[in-house]
Amino acid sequence: MLRLIRYISVFSLFILLFSCADRVVEADKASTYFEKGVAFEDKNMFDSAAVYYLSAISSLDSSRISDFDALGAYYNRIALLLFKSNINEEAEKMFRKAITFNSMLSDKSQLSESYRGLWKCYYVDKEGGIDTTLLKTIELIPQIESEEELYKTKNALSYYFLISGDYTSAMKYNSEIRPLCRDSVLFYKSCLVRGSIFCGEGNIDSAIYYTKEAARSDYIYTKTSAYESLYAMTGDSVYFELYHSLCDSIAGMVKPAKVNSAFYGELINNMNVEYSRRIHDRTLLSIVCTAAVVVLVGIFLTSV
Repeated sequence: MLRLIRYISVFSLFILLFSCADRVVEADKASTYFEKGVAFEDKNMFDSAAVYYLSAISSLDSSRISDFDALGAYYNRIALLLFKSNINEEAEKMFRKAITFNSMLSDKSQLSESYRGLWKCYYVDKEGGIDTTLLKTIELIPQIESEEELYKTKNALSYYFLISGDYTSAMKYNSEIRPLCRDSVLFYKSCLVRGSIFCGEGNIDSAIYYTKEAARSDYIYTKTSAYESLYAMTGDSVYFELYHSLCDSIAGMVKPAKVNSAFYGELINNMNVEYSRRIHDRTLLSIVCTAAVVVLVGIFLTSV
């Protein structure tokens, strides 16, 4: 009996070591795929980025707790890429999958990102209609460890309450993000929202002051929006001309590439086929291992 136990223990240890090594290889492979995807996205090669993001996801095990952090991050990334490509229905699916994994993490930064992304999809699909998805981020704020995500969450909430007409709440979150503005781009964005809040309250002098501050931004989209708002508030044709001049500049900029929806559909189909194959292979391995143990027991019993 001791010999049988020894055989089974050695065999089990071998399987365990093989499994651990396989997990390390999968995690490294997924990380490499993801980094390549980021590099392609930075080059506006969105189709290639989508391939690598989905490859990173398919390299991990959705039933393994240690993979939840990476899966949540990867699903967020591919979802945002799809949102940028106006493939909102698929983006929503990816954000929901991200929520499944991110909700299990103690740091709620990625979960907050998922809810913000889902809200943006709904906001665009409903053409600016109010959706309450973003409000789910409020209870997450104490558990958001990323300062960048904290800024984005509170800025989004400030904008949400602005368009909802709740200027008190909008100003509350706008005030809270100002200490989080680590560069001029973020600071002037906050000024633009702050100016809009004052405008909604009817405090035009303060609205003009902060909107003029926003117009000092080097970020062309913030500057353009600021001039548009200043023209609406003052009627000054100078702001109207500056606004249209910047619009012409934006129109002349090279537009970013987008993921081809048909190509993405094929990728998803291939990914599902590959996932089914992996499940089949693991099931087969489990059967083989069980059979091997049974054979060891049989050999022992026949040799007694």
